[in-house]
Amino acid sequence: MRERKDKLKKMFWTIIGSFFGIGAISFLAFIYKIPLLLPSLGATAVILFSAYESPFARPKSVLGGHIISATVGVFIAHLAGSNWWSIALGVTLAIGAINYGFFKKVFGRERNL
Repeated sequence: MRERKDKLKKMFWTIIGSFFGIGAISFLAFIYKIPLLLPSLGATAVILFSAYESPFARPKSVLGGHIISATVGVFIAHLAGSNWWSIALGVTLAIGAINYGFFKKVFGRERNL
């Protein structure tokens, strides 16, 4: 019975946090007319609100991943402009930088998939 109450409590706070977190991001994306803000932060919200005990939900993982991805994305956009292949290249390079560089530097080990 106690486990069920704990699960319901976690589910409640997950729903509340998700609603207000995504709501705030959606509001900002709507006000500033930046619809592409949602996919990245939506994926982060899934990790933060439903897998909050995961190592990927730690602040250094979330912030580090966003900083690395944003840096790579701005660099590629500056060099190649904004078209379909530069977006694919930027995402691919960001994934590589996060998986193979960030985890070794921050955690001192490779990421096990």
